[in-house]
Amino acid sequence: GLQQSKGKYYFEVILHKDCVVPQVGILSSEFLKTPYAASAQGVGDDANGWGVDGQNSARWHNGQAMAWGTVWPSAVLPTGERALSEDTVVGVAVDIDRRSVCIALNGVWENSAAFGPEEIPDGVSLYPAVSLKGRAGIALGPDFKHAPPPDGGFSPWPGGSGGVARLDCPHLGNSEVLRIYKEVQIHGEVSLKRNVQRLVAASKYRVKPKTQRSFAVRVAGVGAIAGTYQRVGAHADRPLYRSETGAIIYWRPESKTWCINDKEDFTAFRCCAPEDPNFDSNEPPRVGWATPDDECGILDAGIFKKALEDKGLRSDDVRRLYEVLNVKKDGHGLAGWFADRDLVFRQLNGRNFDNEWKQLNDPPFAAEEAWQAGVEASQQSLLADAGLAACEVVETAHPYEARTHTWHQEVKIPGADSLHVHFSQKCCTFDNCATARIFAGGLHRNAAGIGARVEVVPMGSTSKVWGTVCGGGAGTSAWTVRLDHRDDGALADSNAADEAGEAGVAGGDEEWPKEGDEVEARYKTGFWYKAKIIEIETEVDWYKAERVPVSYKIAWKDGEKEDIEKTPSQIRRVSVARENHKDLEDLPRYGSVPGSSSLCCALCLENPRSVQVKYSAGKKAPPVGDEIAAFKLDRGSPLAPVSVAGFTGTGPAQDAGVEAGWFLDLEKSMKGPSKSKLVQVFKGFGGVTIPEGTKPSIKVVNRLLDAIFGDLDEALKRLNSQVRGLSGVTLHFSNSCSPQQVKLLPEAFAQYSAGQKVGSEIEAFSLVGEVIRPRSFSSCGPASAAGVRSDWVLDIDRTLTHNPQGQAKAPKISKEKLLKNPDKLLNMSGITLVFTQPHPQKTKLFEAYGSAEGNPSSWECAELPGDVADFQLETDGDGKDYPDQRWGFWALVRGTDTPVPSSEKLEELAERWMDVRQKALGRQDEMSVERDGWDEARLRALCARHGWEFEWMTEDGERRRRVGELTAGDFG
Repeated sequence: GLQQSKGKYYFEVILHKDCVVPQVGILSSEFLKTPYAASAQGVGDDANGWGVDGQNSARWHNGQAMAWGTVWPSAVLPTGERALSEDTVVGVAVDIDRRSVCIALNGVWENSAAFGPEEIPDGVSLYPAVSLKGRAGIALGPDFKHAPPPDGGFSPWPGGSGGVARLDCPHLGNSEVLRIYKEVQIHGEVSLKRNVQRLVAASKYRVKPKTQRSFAVRVAGVGAIAGTYQRVGAHADRPLYRSETGAIIYWRPESKTWCINDKEDFTAFRCCAPEDPNFDSNEPPRVGWATPDDECGILDAGIFKKALEDKGLRSDDVRRLYEVLNVKKDGHGLAGWFADRDLVFRQLNGRNFDNEWKQLNDPPFAAEEAWQAGVEASQQSLLADAGLAACEVVETAHPYEARTHTWHQEVKIPGADSLHVHFSQKCCTFDNCATARIFAGGLHRNAAGIGARVEVVPMGSTSKVWGTVCGGGAGTSAWTVRLDHRDDGALADSNAADEAGEAGVAGGDEEWPKEGDEVEARYKTGFWYKAKIIEIETEVDWYKAERVPVSYKIAWKDGEKEDIEKTPSQIRRVSVARENHKDLEDLPRYGSVPGSSSLCCALCLENPRSVQVKYSAGKKAPPVGDEIAAFKLDRGSPLAPVSVAGFTGTGPAQDAGVEAGWFLDLEKSMKGPSKSKLVQVFKGFGGVTIPEGTKPSIKVVNRLLDAIFGDLDEALKRLNSQVRGLSGVTLHFSNSCSPQQVKLLPEAFAQYSAGQKVGSEIEAFSLVGEVIRPRSFSSCGPASAAGVRSDWVLDIDRTLTHNPQGQAKAPKISKEKLLKNPDKLLNMSGITLVFTQPHPQKTKLFEAYGSAEGNPSSWECAELPGDVADFQLETDGDGKDYPDQRWGFWALVRGTDTPVPSSEKLEELAERWMDVRQKALGRQDEMSVERDGWDEARLRALCARHGWEFEWMTEDGERRRRVGELTAGDFG
């Protein structure tokens, strides 16, 4: 079933437009199912459910509507009900071991979990759930519209059948009388055998005229011989069936079996099944089909062994699997790529790979993962043999499924400046409602490094500061970010208006300040806060023969009542941030930290971690100082200036994972469980007072924190002399200056050293109008390291500002000269180029549909910028009866450095690739043989397979049956 008691899983719920009261989440195994009972309850309306409701911005558990910061797009229907105004995809990531549930809206993840250990008890088994009125679908994987959380480790929810399961039920009950059925709620798993009692079919299937009936059979789950088989005659007094590919189904009297062969040869077969005594002997049976060994998966023996050894399987185990399942090249009779190779079969003479894998002693990975490693190694071998080892192949299923869905695959060729895509001539979609698309360009986190521009959120703040990556970045676990501040020469592109915005003390304007003016006033802690002038005291200046201000009475904006008398030097204009900048000075608390230091950096981890450390209380309890040797101060790290210098012994901090160099989160610690204790340590700091017998308010704590950041040297003394002496205190630590990943900005600084020419990296620039772009790259350098690719644009004005003409070493260039010949930059060194990305998100750069053979030019793709592209196929599900027109696509993706393959070589590779892949994967689905159309025979066969009752529907038979069940007390 779907219930899981451990692990990390992901699923999606697709809520369609006009959906009403949707609640999405999980239920525990203790949830009480009440079939047939009317209920207005939804997921999370009892103690055994946890659900989110974006229409009402609520998190539901135990019937309580808890606050939630997410809103799903909604509108009011003519009926007065609130309903979704657009299709919405809700991603749900469940970490059962940590007892947390995270939610995403259309692929965008919340910053924190919706539910955690405080709401979800330990030891419960959980499964997906959704309640709603309207239309929806649930996808348990492996195909999703969006990715799981970026920290990784989430698997598709086990037990899914693939694709999207529709949860709406517009034909519940009598499919011809709909008006009494309006709503469906599905909680968790549905088993066809356990939860379905009977199938009631409309009479239209019983009285279907022969002209509308199909006597063909549909075969699925057997690779090349799958398809629709029409009756074309008889063989051995039984019907003979043939598919469009020439495969046949026939009766073999000598063995009394039905057989399927890939060609019209009655002496051989690919799979067979005995006659079903409970079924019409004139038709192939529905069950009992045995698949031949070479349809279940085959691999080259040498590739198989090397793949498993490279993955870490013991040599003895590899040899054991090989000896049981191998067939020598002269013993299998296969043609093509497999002809002269020793092979390993996934199933051979009654033994199979999966069962043999279970006999191994604690293998390091699962059987499916092991076989997939062999399949991928076979594919890489094909590319290497063709001289295309650095390329990637992207392909849909052949044919793709005839259902409404979007398939996508991301392709990356690390280090490539641009990508080239070559489609096979076999590419084909059913119509223009089945469209292939490629999205590329934009910002790529895995390409951004030194020189990339990012946004950082400090600990304990929602404000943001911008900076430039100066260490780490792409492919590393940490980013070192040089933070922007107004005195930084590297950012000297402020204009006169910016400078004017930083107005200083009073006196520059005879009219300023007047009563009622908003100002900034200096509080006794040394920090500046917003206030309003309410009274001005003046005196006569006898030299000027006029009255001049000598003091001001102010009203603090936050309501503070102390320190309201100010001199002119303690008043200044309200600071105005630089336009299009987020500087460190815009965060007053942190902006005062660096002092005279001009280099301000922040260490930001890709997976930031914060921990709460509680030290034991009691007379004999060891103090903080028994574990932490000292705290240290680094003014060059203004967002987290205090860190752990080292340890003198063991303790709870190290037990929680804290290491030397971790930062002390002053804000969380001061506002946490030990607020009162820590406030007493810093009491009186900067003149901040706390009346005796009162609890410190958040406003007081904030002013105290400002005072601490304003005098960190004295604060460090108290941390080392007093806080280290405390026991029974709770402190917060973090390994990162920011509680979340840095956010990429659509700009980059490429700084070339004095002896490094731009042309050593960029081969040429392109000029279209007044837009300059790097046309191509010859090597890796400052621009490509910062994430710049051929779709980025040179910001001419900011580049000139960053390289002012007045500097001795500045390059001599003007905007006019650049717009005439941008390649003049190539011979320059010691220059900083500023690039911007006009399209931060991936852009659709290719679209095609229909047949590549009929219109080859429509499947020709232009060069794609960057080293990553997202391939998609979106279809409305049409073409069910035309699999050849639903072939999908196959494409080779190469970087600029790889030679262009000829069309003949490409088609040969595509044919071999698909043949090897299909044979290597083997049959994935259970083989099925069914009537092509729905009639009484097929309906009864379906009921027999699942053990259901079957009956024909009368006008209101279903209504009477339900009333009877309720009257008899039969609640399932």
